[in-house]
Amino acid sequence: MAQLTSGHATDVGRARDHNEDSYVARPELGLWAVADGMGGHAAGEVASAIAVEVVAAQVEAGRDIATAIQAAHEAILQAGQEGRGESGMGCTVVALLSRGLDYQVAWVGDSRAYLWDGGTLIQLTRDHSYVQQLIDSGILTEDEAREHPQRSVISQALGIGAVDGIRVDTVAGRWGRGQQILLCSDGLTGEVEDTEIAARLGEREDLRETVAGLIRAANDNGGSDNITVALVAAPDRAPQIVPKGGTVPFDAAALNRVVAPKKKLFRRPLLLLILALAVLVAGYFAFRPASAPTPATGGSASGVLQVPADLSSDSGTRAIGPTDSLQQKPLRQSPQTRSVSPVGENSFVTQNVAPREGEAAALPTVVAPDASNDENPSVVAESTAEPALTDADLLREVKQVGAKPVSAPLAPVADNVPQLGRQRTPPKGDLSQGLNEK
Repeated sequence: MAQLTSGHATDVGRARDHNEDSYVARPELGLWAVADGMGGHAAGEVASAIAVEVVAAQVEAGRDIATAIQAAHEAILQAGQEGRGESGMGCTVVALLSRGLDYQVAWVGDSRAYLWDGGTLIQLTRDHSYVQQLIDSGILTEDEAREHPQRSVISQALGIGAVDGIRVDTVAGRWGRGQQILLCSDGLTGEVEDTEIAARLGEREDLRETVAGLIRAANDNGGSDNITVALVAAPDRAPQIVPKGGTVPFDAAALNRVVAPKKKLFRRPLLLLILALAVLVAGYFAFRPASAPTPATGGSASGVLQVPADLSSDSGTRAIGPTDSLQQKPLRQSPQTRSVSPVGENSFVTQNVAPREGEAAALPTVVAPDASNDENPSVVAESTAEPALTDADLLREVKQVGAKPVSAPLAPVADNVPQLGRQRTPPKGDLSQGLNEK
């Protein structure tokens, strides 16, 4: 039989002046056991020592683990009757017996066994305690039980009661690769929560270092009781676990399970990498050259006409293509503009304003500013417009659409229309009178 590797240790804690815990590690037998004594000085440590000695002797003699624990209970009772230790002394016990790829866990009291499968911590044992009975009845939650004033009251223990007054509970399973079984007294579980136990097991340190770290954590959290821990690893030839937890004993499937928190080993480097990428992106956008304005055709709401820079003054009118390089030139207002007058609810009539006396009629012209100081000559882009309408033409159009004149101010002009010129004063013989006569 291949021997299993393990780590184990016990500590008095920070509140007690003596240690009443005992444990046995017999890899050649495939046996590990932890006993937590009670009864005070010269009593608890005697009971726990008797328990682990008798369990080891019984297993070596070929007894099963449950029978070995029953024999330890009887031996403690007999020792009290014979004057060894104190009357009423007792202890809790949890033991692991491994045979090949199979194992069995047995316990009495509130000492616990956990199965660690590399990612999840599963409680294999169920405490024989008063608060556990309240939890099973739905009266208390796990968190409330940790603070209950009677959390240390157990419902059965070795050496307490009649010879046949105890019930040894057992659970059996088959090893999976990478699994570990943790045995401990309540000095550990009373101070360290299952989530922290799982996190420390997930660090995958040497078994002895892991045990030392668990005891140190219990002491850091108060160390109110003696602390004993034994950690046993699965045989090397154990099969791969797929999925994790698949080899959990059926009897323990409904007990507490705690998923270990994810390791933080690569979290900090990952955050630093993300931060570095963010800085690089921010620097790129902060220092990259300004991009050219987006090409557009025609004018804009700001009164700016985008004109190809490579046009010459003698080239005539030319359509602006998508490949022309554009530069923005402010518009200069032509002398003649067009006014807009409302003539109906949804109709508008546009008219060209006639020039003043002595001025020749001209088409509206958009002229780029003088670029005598620029590298490129100034550009003139002419726009076509309808000939000016006379009053008679306007009257004829209005009569054709059947609209009535509306005495209202000029409608507001859209932002993208160049600024309008002033409106001409109606001629003598008011045009509106002629319209109203219809």
